[in-house]
Amino acid sequence: MKKLLLLIVLMFSVLTSFGQTKTIEGVSEYKLIKSGTLDDKNNEVDGFYFFYKVDNLKKGKAEYVIVLLDKNLNEVARKKYIDDKKISLVDAAYNGDQISLIFINYKQKVIKTVGYNRKGELLEPYEFEVSEKDLKFISGMGKRFGLNQIIQIYPIDNKGYIISYMTLIKKMKYRMHYISTSGGKNWMFGEYKKDKLHRSMQVYGYNDKVIVFAEINRKSLMSKKTSHHLKVVNIDNGKVIFEKEFNKDSKNVEDLIMMTNASFTDEHIILMGEYYPDYKSTKKLKSDGLFLQKYTYAGEKISDERISWKDEIFSKFQELNNEKGKNFIFFHNIIKVDEGYIGIGEQYRKRASAGGIAAFALGGGSSADISNLVITDAFFFKFSENFELVDIVKFDKGKSKVPNIAGLSSPQIGALVAKARGDFDYVNTQKDSKNNRLYSTFIDYERLKGEKNKYSYKTIIYQDGEFKESKFYLSNKNKSIKAYPAKLGHVMIYEYDKKTKKSTLHLEKVEVE
Repeated sequence: MKKLLLLIVLMFSVLTSFGQTKTIEGVSEYKLIKSGTLDDKNNEVDGFYFFYKVDNLKKGKAEYVIVLLDKNLNEVARKKYIDDKKISLVDAAYNGDQISLIFINYKQKVIKTVGYNRKGELLEPYEFEVSEKDLKFISGMGKRFGLNQIIQIYPIDNKGYIISYMTLIKKMKYRMHYISTSGGKNWMFGEYKKDKLHRSMQVYGYNDKVIVFAEINRKSLMSKKTSHHLKVVNIDNGKVIFEKEFNKDSKNVEDLIMMTNASFTDEHIILMGEYYPDYKSTKKLKSDGLFLQKYTYAGEKISDERISWKDEIFSKFQELNNEKGKNFIFFHNIIKVDEGYIGIGEQYRKRASAGGIAAFALGGGSSADISNLVITDAFFFKFSENFELVDIVKFDKGKSKVPNIAGLSSPQIGALVAKARGDFDYVNTQKDSKNNRLYSTFIDYERLKGEKNKYSYKTIIYQDGEFKESKFYLSNKNKSIKAYPAKLGHVMIYEYDKKTKKSTLHLEKVEVE
């Protein structure tokens, strides 16, 4: 299931007893292009935005409107915006300071951002030129994978935005543009004009201090030999704070790892992934277990914990694992709680697609069509302050089958791509620090006996060392529904009635016993 910008188009079932209800007036004839949440670095939602196309105007122009609501569904602002009608909205994000919409204008050959503050006031746009060659590349790849997978935006809390995209400068490269919204310095990273390598990037995490990513280098696009360079870049100036090469061809055992994500505390960067005993194991994808590395923001390594799959507690994981030996865990986040840390992950495996293999064999498909990723249950890993594994808790979910865009590559690489595409069932985690509580949300497709299958909005609540589950079902074939995270402990349902052409919003409280 694809959930971009934490936005899930679903069918809505029986929901009664809404706390707050809002009808957006005067938009019945508008076309909703983009919508999402305005949330802070703790994923606490402070409001919502809705971007509509109103009408086509003369001389190739079009009229748009943005509607901003606060977290209690009160309308804060409604503003019109005029631009070329052939622009494509790529994505949108909120950084606690302003909401920015990214557009690509094929006629003017630019990528630009249009920003609004919380009062709905239009801010000065920022744009940078794109070559004709790059436009064709972005357009072609965008049609296949979605523009927001080729051009990506990362909101930096109360500071600015990072926009990354792929470019064709002799070889395939990546570029990152940082746009400050707080009076800071703009910068660009990825100037490799004379370089003979193909370079791509994989972002593992970011906050208001750094962005952590891997630069993946290869001599040719089809080469299986790659080198992975971990880079930690300073948000304020675009300079590399520290970097390290993790090369699967290396004979240094410490380098034989596969990163999955980065998390942050006020003092530390936490890197997580799998480690391997030797070079042959990297080819067979047989890791020895999980690693958790802790660094200071200056690049000093504080600790490097290795947790073997042979650990006694991991035997519990194998007992809970329905497909023993065939599944992997993708960790979405590691969050600090009073007792230590909570790792939030989903189980997945790679499965061949019979139809895709047949099409590939006949020349009618690509390597990306021959397999799928099957996403199943949610797992919560409890770690101590020293990252010792304390317990594993499983919550059942239905199976979600998504295309493995990474094709012939490893399941782990496929999972990283699926995460970037929003294909996992995980939505987000909100932290209630005052009550030492976490709300982790998933969209689950439940196959029910004796009745029609349904989507459910499932929240796993962690408090005082214990986990509880809260959910409600979503389905109604007569109405278009979108489910959003909302203010702490709530979910917001956007309901569009096709007959009356009215948009109604509801806030639903997530119950905690």
